[in-house]
Amino acid sequence: MNNPIIYVDPSGLDCYVFYDAGAEDGYVSKASAEAIAKGLEKQYKTKVHLIPMTSADDLKNGWNGMGTDYFDIKTSTIEAVVLYGHGSENRMRIYTDPGGDDSKYVRVNADFVNGLDKKEMEFLMLLGCDMGSGNDSTNFAAKMVAGKHIYTGGVIAAAGSTRVKSNGQIKADGQGFKLYKWNYGTSSADITYLNGTKYQKMSALFKTARNGGSVNPPGTPSSRKKKV
Repeated sequence: MNNPIIYVDPSGLDCYVFYDAGAEDGYVSKASAEAIAKGLEKQYKTKVHLIPMTSADDLKNGWNGMGTDYFDIKTSTIEAVVLYGHGSENRMRIYTDPGGDDSKYVRVNADFVNGLDKKEMEFLMLLGCDMGSGNDSTNFAAKMVAGKHIYTGGVIAAAGSTRVKSNGQIKADGQGFKLYKWNYGTSSADITYLNGTKYQKMSALFKTARNGGSVNPPGTPSSRKKKV
């Protein structure tokens, strides 16, 4: 696995896993990030770049280094990107003191990511607690899918607390994972539910997303798709 902070992939068809290297608290770890990367490598049969973050610049430089040709809306130049760390409805944390003071961190919101170089990919996975919770018009996932980047498959975000096993399987409490997919006809996002309240491989979650997900939150009666 290469670090695209100093490497630009000429084919633009790789996967990228950004992880908070300053956390290492049992909820976020390098071992889990490596397991996620191995799962993506097996799923897409392509190179996966593991990018540790201890600053906002690590995210900025790594993101801007991904792929090269993102101008053709019909062609995904990046397979999938995972942002893995501690999150909330409106932001994610990047801890700046690896293995040290957990009071030292920076907050990164969707506006910051939307201000980086324009990219196109199949899926953006927001693997942090509650990044798909709260107001579906203003939370992290909603702002990402409405931003300038192109997601041919959509943005997947947790609507609850997330957990990652050492084998790379993931789950989210609450409403599980949600898919935000931009609808160019309505200029809004269609939001569906991917369940995910039980541990599963990320590839299984992506498969559910490709099939459209469900309009029903886990354990609730039928409802229409939401719009952002």
